[in-house]
Amino acid sequence: MAPVSNNGSVRTLLTKLVYQGLPEEHEVIEKVISEASNGVIVKIHVKPSSKKTELAYEYGELVFYTKEPPVKGRANNSLIKYLAKRLGFPQSSISIVRGAKSRDKVVLIRGASRDDIIRKIKNIIKTII
Repeated sequence: MAPVSNNGSVRTLLTKLVYQGLPEEHEVIEKVISEASNGVIVKIHVKPSSKKTELAYEYGELVFYTKEPPVKGRANNSLIKYLAKRLGFPQSSISIVRGAKSRDKVVLIRGASRDDIIRKIKNIIKTII
């Protein structure tokens, strides 16, 4: 690694290191979103009892932060409501098909196309490195 001077190049060096190490955006999305016979499957890791409610991309996975605790399905319901509102689908078309009692969820969005979901998720995710 090259020596860093005090003229602000630390920021430049860090920026180069961060952006050179990131995978292409389409590679990231392909890992967590896939086509199914009746809709689209999205893999999401849920972090309940958070200070915020948002969808983010962290270290190769989609992460959903919710203020709701993991009690009586409240965090799951928060995820479904959030996705319905942000993706523009009715709640009835979104379901957790695997991981209802786990933090790693597999969500089915019925009647959706993969390209549409990818485009919408790209618009709402916040990339955290």
